Amino acid sequence: MTLPLPPDVNDNPRIQFHAVAVSEEWLRKHMQLSRSGRTPGTRACGFIATGAMIVKRETPLALYKGLGAVLSSIVPKMATRFASFETYKGWLADAETGKTGVGGVFLAGLGAGTTEAVVVVTPMEVVKIRLQAQMHSLADPLETPRYRNAGHAVYTIVREEG
Repeated sequence: MTLPLPPDVNDNPRIQFHAVAVSEEWLRKHMQLSRSGRTPGTRACGFIATGAMIVKRETPLALYKGLGAVLSSIVPKMATRFASFETYKGWLADAETGKTGVGGVFLAGLGAGTTEAVVVVTPMEVVKIRLQAQMHSLADPLETPRYRNAGHAVYTIVREEG
C-alpha cells in the first residue's frame, strides 16, 4: 500500500523512509519523556504499549508529530550538501588543470557534510524535537501547545532565542 500522495512524491523512497522513521523516533522520544517507570509503583511501558497509548489518548496521526519539519528539510539538506560540495571541490581544484585530486574530493565531501549539518540539520532537529516534546500524551491535556506547526516553531525560536 502506498501513501496517497502525488505520483512524483510517491516514487521518492527517502520520503517514504522518513514517514516510517519519524513515527518510530517519536515513540522513542515519548518513552524518554514519559515518567512511567521512574516514579515509585509504576512500570516502564514498552515500544508497542507506548504506541498504543499514544493512539488511544490522541490519534494515530500523533505518531507523526515532527514529520513536517523532517520533510521540509529534505530539499534544503540536499541542496546545501550538493552546492557546498561543488563549491569546495572547485576551491580545492588544481589551478592549471582544473581537476581535484582524491584528497581534495574527500575534503570537499567532509566540508559539505559539515556544512549541511550546521546550516540545515541541527536547526531542523531543534524544531522537530521541540514539536515532539511540547505535547506528549502524558502532558496536561488542557495546556495549549506552544508551537502550531514547524513554521511557527521556527518563527518563535528565532524571535525568542535568536
